[in-house]
Amino acid sequence: MRKTISLFAIIVLFCSNVFAGDQFLKACLEVGENRDKKLLAAKEQVNAASLRITRSGRAFLPGISLQRKTARGKALRTLENGEVQSDEYQSEELGVRALQPLYDGGRLRASYRYDKLLRENAKLNLTKTRQDLYYRIKTAYYEFLAARSELKRLKDTFDDIQRLQQKSQLEFNVKAISDLDLQEGRNFRDKVENMYRSAKMNAELSEKKLLFTVDIKALDEIAAPFDIGSLAPPEDISYTHEEARRFVTTNNMDARTNLNMIEMNEQKKKITSAKTLPKLYAEGYYGQSGEVFVTQPLSLTTAWSISGRVSWGLWGNSLEVSSAKDYANPQEIIDLSRRIDNTTNEIKLSLFDDLGYFVEQKESAIGIMTSKIEYRDSLNRAIYEFDKFYNEYQQSLWNARTTKDEIRLRERKLEVMRKRNELYEISTLEVMDGVYKYAETVMSYMRSLATNYLAVCEMERLTMLQLR
Repeated sequence: MRKTISLFAIIVLFCSNVFAGDQFLKACLEVGENRDKKLLAAKEQVNAASLRITRSGRAFLPGISLQRKTARGKALRTLENGEVQSDEYQSEELGVRALQPLYDGGRLRASYRYDKLLRENAKLNLTKTRQDLYYRIKTAYYEFLAARSELKRLKDTFDDIQRLQQKSQLEFNVKAISDLDLQEGRNFRDKVENMYRSAKMNAELSEKKLLFTVDIKALDEIAAPFDIGSLAPPEDISYTHEEARRFVTTNNMDARTNLNMIEMNEQKKKITSAKTLPKLYAEGYYGQSGEVFVTQPLSLTTAWSISGRVSWGLWGNSLEVSSAKDYANPQEIIDLSRRIDNTTNEIKLSLFDDLGYFVEQKESAIGIMTSKIEYRDSLNRAIYEFDKFYNEYQQSLWNARTTKDEIRLRERKLEVMRKRNELYEISTLEVMDGVYKYAETVMSYMRSLATNYLAVCEMERLTMLQLR
């Protein structure tokens, strides 16, 4: 119980605080959550599971029914002179009937527990559906942010190399450089232009993905400011690898769902096994009834009955034993065979009428075995995926920090090269080569940045934790 409470406390904390630092992302999540149909269906599944608990809990209480029956017809009666005469009669019966299960072999208790586990799984599915939605929106948002940042940087770089290309053309016109140098400069310009075009296409595609994921038609529908350059350099996550890895075993939604499925199948087995245990039911009726010819006033008299029934599944057969006691106060009645005080005992053995018991027993055993396998596989798969994405996070973090330093270095070198080019110490072609290498470094940095953010999103999905 303590684990369950801590899990949902972590989930609530995760859902409420993880996006507080980025208002645009937070607004995207709120809009996406309000419009997501899968999330709405998951909420309805929780409501339906709660109704199942109410239904199974109701089975512990006696079933009560109010009944009223009236009849009118004709009957033959013999007069004092021996003549047979047809007269109309009327009858009425009203009362309350109750059926109470006294013992059913544990079936009701197992059914109630099964439905409670079903609701718990519905809640886990709701949480998983919400977190999957958050994951899709976050990854789409970070891809979009990285693509826009990359596009902005490459646009500036492309404009820069365009100016250098024009300068090299002027140098060629005055015979300061050769045709080979001019063509090589154009080649640098074309490469950077290809990078810029690719970045533009990726930015447009990532925007479409974000719009589709949030279910909006334009970014203007998000009432929050958007900063193109807000994708900050990555930081270390707040947990070590082993610390975060432990949360996978306790917080992963798929593993917890499959763990509940093991117990659910065990409860199904108990429900089936209850057929082999005797089940005892008591039924009672209390009311009033009367039957007279229409020429006489109808008066009702007290009537009651009580009965007990035992049913027992015997390896594909079913045995049923019942005993009933009926009583009605004496009154004028038409049917002389009607009893005013009667006790009935009945024994019935049905042969091979419940062979489905063996099928259900086998299916329950298979269900338990399958659930245990799926739990183990889902847990191992989640741990493997966490290790995989942790490696991606760590490698991309190293690459991002290295390439960020490299960007600073290339910016400084470019500044020196521009000054030397103005003094005619180096050619414009060398500056263009430096600009091209700078563009390559920018692309490498942005890709490492995006990979790092997406890897952290994956790990947060698996651990249900805010990792940084």
